[in-house]
Amino acid sequence: MKTNIFMLACICLMLSCRDEVKPMMVIKNCSGSYLSYDGSNYKVCNSDILNGCAHGTTVNAVFVRINKCEVVNDKVRCLMEYPPYKHKVRVIKVIK
Repeated sequence: MKTNIFMLACICLMLSCRDEVKPMMVIKNCSGSYLSYDGSNYKVCNSDILNGCAHGTTVNAVFVRINKCEVVNDKVRCLMEYPPYKHKVRVIKVIK
């Protein structure tokens, strides 16, 4: 019985950790690259993954929140933080 409960708990944990693909709008401006989803914007730290995506297009993406951009790949041309963003993220996968 304990083994069955343990196995069920492991399966539930594995299912909760799967990647969820979300439709997001790509925002590119002088301050960098962002993804907009459900009313919130997310600063993309590995923006090179969005090189083939134009501003305003919708893509399906998977990302993880991070505390700090280790290497900023953006060619920042202004100091303005626009749009205001909720979190910094690292994009894992983009499906156009």
